[in-house]
Amino acid sequence: MANDSNDAMSLFEAASSGPAMSEDHPDPAPAPKQANPVALAGATLSILPPLGLVLSVIGYARSRSRHGAGRIAALIGVVLAIAFGGIEAYVASTAPLLDSGCRDAVSAAGRLRAIQAAPGGNLTVLATELDSIHTTLANAAASAGSPQVRTRIELVASDVEALSVDVLAAKTSGDMSQLVNDEVKLQLDGTAADSYCHSL
Repeated sequence: MANDSNDAMSLFEAASSGPAMSEDHPDPAPAPKQANPVALAGATLSILPPLGLVLSVIGYARSRSRHGAGRIAALIGVVLAIAFGGIEAYVASTAPLLDSGCRDAVSAAGRLRAIQAAPGGNLTVLATELDSIHTTLANAAASAGSPQVRTRIELVASDVEALSVDVLAAKTSGDMSQLVNDEVKLQLDGTAADSYCHSL
């Protein structure tokens, strides 16, 4: 009787463990991992923050339905896109090259270079042109976002104004010696401002 119950128990255990895998029925292979090219594209394009961030977020969302494929790449893309976005925003807000004062002073700088290349003989016309350049530079200084840019452009504007006054004085007196000093100062201050405005 005891043997019958042991036999029954062994049958029950065999039935519950299921059929043994034979060589005819090997273990099923795991499903192949699906690719997630959007996540990879997001990580690659993270240097372009808006595009890289959007693609990385989409890639992360898709990784759920793709058994985690691309999840790490998408996370890296999100982190890099945010980092690059922060760096680019900082540079855009602090770079003199992008300051509105520097951009507005470009036309005045070009006109000053043209005067230096061919100063001409009519001092009245020269003084009028210098007054116009001074006004342009004063407006550019007022529109500057950075105090450093404003200071440099104001310095050049005051040099131009002084040169204009001395040009009219030279027309009356015939003494051109002060014009040489004014031009040297304008050259130094203008070069410094131009150099600063072209920096990041």
